[in-house]
Formats: sequence, structure tokens, C-alpha cells
Amino acid sequence: LVWFIVGVGRLGIAQRDDWVVVTVGAGMLAFAGHLFFNFPIPDLDVVVWLFAGTLVKPLSRRTEPVPMRIAGLAAFIAAGLVLLPSIDSLLADRSLRVGLDRENAGDMVGARKAYESARSQAPGSEVYREVLVRFDLRVGDSSAAVIEARAGEDAAPSDPYMAELTSRALVSAALSQAEPSLAAEAEVKLRRLIAGSPYDGSLHLELGTALAAQGHFEQAETEYITASELVPYRSEPFRNLGLLAEQGGDLEAARVYLSQALWIDPRDEVARSGLDRLAAAESSASRTPAPTNP
Repeated sequence: LVWFIVGVGRLGIAQRDDWVVVTVGAGMLAFAGHLFFNFPIPDLDVVVWLFAGTLVKPLSRRTEPVPMRIAGLAAFIAAGLVLLPSIDSLLADRSLRVGLDRENAGDMVGARKAYESARSQAPGSEVYREVLVRFDLRVGDSSAAVIEARAGEDAAPSDPYMAELTSRALVSAALSQAEPSLAAEAEVKLRRLIAGSPYDGSLHLELGTALAAQGHFEQAETEYITASELVPYRSEPFRNLGLLAEQGGDLEAARVYLSQALWIDPRDEVARSGLDRLAAAESSASRTPAPTNP
């Protein structure tokens, strides 16, 4: 920020007939403002901003340096105009950091309040709402996650990422509340997303869970298999296939899938618990004496 303001001031006292300084300076400062204050990525190529800088040259025919007082005022105004659109984001980022600190400290109530403040301080950005939805999902408050996600989807109906996040919240709520209608709503959204991104393994994985929550286990298995092929580096598809196999009574297949999941991610506690369950069942069966004829 300091270098940006210094650059604006230096450009203000440059001689207007020095077209190289004016063109490159104006172009690069505009690009810096665009990159650091307005957008997370440079949407326009730097050459475009350099070309825009050439427009500064015809604005004045002055050949003498602009007085320092005027240059300072111009620098102050220019910096203010660039910073003005980012004030909301700066405040929201501060609240976001507070939320992260409180969450790491175990203060979940305080963390959510901070995340809510971030979302309120930058209503034009759905990024902070997404953070809030993900937080609600982490702490198991699926109802709050659904409310926030639906609000985000209403604000950005064409955003596929928000639609996917809404689907995740709906599936989580369907599982925690044993409400198949929520899973059915998620299924509709996920099928629409998959039609546009058929090779997205995460979508197939989420669709499988939505189908399983409705009791459509064969369709869920198909989606999990597809997900395991598209994202073989993730343990969830194999873990879910193992749980389905266990539920269906195919304990050998369950063991294979759960072992694969644990091999991919040794921290997958659900897969580890499943394998422990299978081992306990086998041990119990081996100790049960075989029936004898009287």
C-alpha cells in the first residue's frame, strides 16, 4: 500500500510530456490497484492496463511538473478511490481472522459470531458465507448450514460452487435428521451439476450419499464406484463402498474396500472403526460353538 501511494504521488509530479513515465506508470499503478485491492486474481492482462495508461497522455498538455501540493492531493484521492471498494473486504478479513483464532481456541460460539460479522461486512462476496457454511458443517449444525447455503444460492443462483455447497449441507441435514426429502432436493441439484461436470468425482461422491440417504443403495453404489475411478486418491468412495457392503452382509467386500480406504488415508477413522467392527464380528463368530445334533 505504501509503495502504491508513493507511486501515485511520483506519477503526479512527473512531466506530462514524458510519455514513457506516464504510460508505464499509469498502466502499472492501475494494474496494481486491480490486482491487490479489487480482485484476488488479475482478470485483465497487464498489457491492457499499459494500453489504458496511454490514455493519460492526452489529458493534459502541461510540460512543467505539477506542484507538489497538487500531486500529494492527487495521490491521496487516488489511493482513497482505490481503497474504497476494498474497505468492506478488509473489515471482513479482520473478522475472519478473529473467527479462526477463536475456533482454534475452542470458542465455537465466538467463532461463529465472528464469521457472521465477516459475512455481514462484505455482503457482496459469497466467500465469507461459504466460510460460515463450512464452519456449520464442521461443528455439525446442518440446519444452520442449510439456511446459510440457501441464502447464498439465492444471492448467486448461477454459482455452481454455491450449489454444490448447498447440496452438501442438504445431505448432511438429511443424514442427521433422517429426512429423505432433503436428500432428494440435494439429488436434483447434484444431477444438474453433474450434467455440466460429468468428470467431477466429488459430485458423484456426494450424489452417492444423497441416494443412500434415500435408501437407493444400488444407485449409491454405482455413484461411489464412479467416484472411486475419478478420484482414486480419496478414501471416501472406498470407505462408503465398504459401509454399503457391510450393510448388505458382504463382509469380505467390506473388508477389501475399508482396507483400501485406510491405505489411502491412514487418518480415516470411519474406515478404521469399520475394520475393527468386522474383526470383532469375526472373532465373535469363531468363538461361537457349532450346533450339534442331539
